[in-house]
Amino acid sequence: MSDFLKTTLVFGIGAAVGAAVAALLTPESGAELRQDVRRIAGEAKTKLQNYCEQQHARMQTAQAPETEEEA
Repeated sequence: MSDFLKTTLVFGIGAAVGAAVAALLTPESGAELRQDVRRIAGEAKTKLQNYCEQQHARMQTAQAPETEEEA
């Protein structure tokens, strides 16, 4: 795994944890807090899925076998 990828992954995890902590520390009712946590978790899940799909596509492209025309 490249240093850039590791740094990006750590930054993303840190941002998600920071957002979750901020949501938990704000003075809200229980229902509002649960709604915020669900929303933040859903957004994080979507971003992570998109990122994983992009990385998978990059890996597939990098590992694509050469055709006879390219060789």
